[in-house]
Amino acid sequence: MCCDPDRAGVFFISTGRIIYRCDTQHEMNLLAGSASGAEEGVGERVCFPAAFRMVYRRATNELIVSDHFSGHFRTLNVHTRQVKAIRNDADFEIVRLPENTAPVRLAFDRSPAVKPETELFVASNSGVYRFVLYTKQMSRIESTAQINVFGIAATPTGHLLLSSCTEQRMYLVDPISDTTQLLAGGAAGGTGSGYSDGTGKDALFSHPTDITIVDCERCVYVVDAENYRIRRIDLPVWWFVTATN
Repeated sequence: MCCDPDRAGVFFISTGRIIYRCDTQHEMNLLAGSASGAEEGVGERVCFPAAFRMVYRRATNELIVSDHFSGHFRTLNVHTRQVKAIRNDADFEIVRLPENTAPVRLAFDRSPAVKPETELFVASNSGVYRFVLYTKQMSRIESTAQINVFGIAATPTGHLLLSSCTEQRMYLVDPISDTTQLLAGGAAGGTGSGYSDGTGKDALFSHPTDITIVDCERCVYVVDAENYRIRRIDLPVWWFVTATN
């Protein structure tokens, strides 16, 4: 699921094969997808094998959609319902992640040095990849290669916050220097889950999943799934507290 940042209450929801738009009246309208269809086309003429991951691109009124199984990327225009594959201009190969790599979440680079909505971070089961939309180039942030990433969020300073369900940890990544540091969830090398507020290794989780950054509050919210809580990170001290039970 993702939202339209310019229209409050408008969400885009995927069942895997079909993508819907939910408006402010809570009505579900089919945008694209069907049980069978082509890779490109309009509306119901398109098939998405497992389109669970998407992000809204305001500049072009498009959803960028990744397929969980193949790693393919496609665009869906939310007005015309046109679906197109993102291809490499040089050799017309579909841009995809390496074999056996599954995308799980997407986030735009928010660094001041990068033109808005031109570079996409793709969280996967083998680290984080940077995808430059205008050159169609994909590269991995190597310091994240051993992390099975689930949640990802980009800060206005250009850093990334990552969550790992398998490791029960949160990480802070600097994509420019390609460095990753443990932010919370226990000492490196351990995989124990738990629950406690605090900083660093004193803050424990049980399956941290989705991450949302709220700039105006200078904080981050993390879904702590198996503790059935929403955790809040206060910036810039990185203090983890429970926001809701």
